[in-house]
Amino acid sequence: MSAPLVSLLSDFGHRDWYVGAMKAVLASLAPRVPVVDLSHGVPPHGVAAAAFVLEHNRAHFPDGTVHLCVVDPGVGGERGAVALRAHGQFFVGPDNGLFGTLAAAPDLLVVELDPLRVTDREPSCTFHGRDLFAPAAARLARGEALENLGPPAAGLQPTPEWWRREGSDLVAEVLWVDRFGNLITGLPEAVLAEAGVAPVVEVGDRSLLGLQSTFSDVPRGEPLAYVGSSGTLEIAVREASASRFLGCEVGDVLRVRPA
Repeated sequence: MSAPLVSLLSDFGHRDWYVGAMKAVLASLAPRVPVVDLSHGVPPHGVAAAAFVLEHNRAHFPDGTVHLCVVDPGVGGERGAVALRAHGQFFVGPDNGLFGTLAAAPDLLVVELDPLRVTDREPSCTFHGRDLFAPAAARLARGEALENLGPPAAGLQPTPEWWRREGSDLVAEVLWVDRFGNLITGLPEAVLAEAGVAPVVEVGDRSLLGLQSTFSDVPRGEPLAYVGSSGTLEIAVREASASRFLGCEVGDVLRVRPA
């Protein structure tokens, strides 16, 4: 049976032709399978950010979905190229930490993509998204067996950490700045609870006391810390950009400590 759909996740943006080229391959090789753009706004080379987006959205897709994920700063190098089954879905892309959160799936099966089994064209050294990963995803979407794409792989590279402990403090990296300027981290609510009911969140040159439930809990133009829709710590400014207001970008860190 064909997969319900293929999802696309990349750091390609929409200015260039890279997304369109991958979609062209999918349309040629699996023309009846719909394609959903999860996001092409991953920060350039942002493996940790892409892993976060994938981990917090995969459950919204139906069983059998093929996730074609291309955030690949090591393209053409020594990093592995894999396809895998996990949690009843399929994933195709570079083995650079992008799929590390899937390593504990009870149904995990990983294969190393063999270009000779996947495609009859020589892949470009700089665009495996089009020449290797898209053909592999199309074949899975047509219902071909994962094992046909290559030999078993030993495992998966771990995902770069989204947060860490430093003594009694919790330190989280800003993984994403959305179009509203909200700062999104991977610090989960369950861990955040360790800092108590009213933690101090240090971001930029500001200290925010306690967590709010939603944006309207503060006046317009005021910053707030809250648990976002992905279940992790976020920072916003009501009806403004927290990124501009606080001078924070992807890669900056927030520090959380008990009050």
